[in-house]
Amino acid sequence: MGLVQLISRFRSNPPALALHQLQASRNPVVEEIARGDGIVILSCPVSVQKSAFGKLARKMGREDRKEYELEPIGAFVWNRIQGKVSAMSLVSALQREFKLSRIEAETSLAAFLQLLASRGLIRLEVRRK
Repeated sequence: MGLVQLISRFRSNPPALALHQLQASRNPVVEEIARGDGIVILSCPVSVQKSAFGKLARKMGREDRKEYELEPIGAFVWNRIQGKVSAMSLVSALQREFKLSRIEAETSLAAFLQLLASRGLIRLEVRRK
C-alpha cells in the first residue's frame, strides 16, 4: 500500500503517534536499490522482522531476504531518513514537496512510519529534550 492510499485510510482514524516527539532512523541491515522511475526497493533479512517468520529464521540461522517496494512518495520519505531525523521535519518536507495540508502530511506519515517500523526497516524513538 502506498503512502497516498494511507491518507484516505487514516484520515478519519489517525494513528496514535505523537509525531512531535518522534525521531526515525534506518535499520543498518536494510539495503536499498533506487530505480530510475522514483521507485525504491528495500531489502532486509527476514530475521530482523518481528513476525513468526522472523523468529523462525533467527533460530534456523537463515539469511532469507524480504523485499519492499516504495512508491515515489514513500521513497521521498525514505531518502530523508538519514541518521536520526525528527518526524516533524519529515512532515514539513512532505507539505512542501507534495502540497499536502499539515493534517494530511501528519496522518499519512504517522501511518507510514508505523508500517516501516513494524517491518523492522526503521527504528522509532522518543526524542529526548
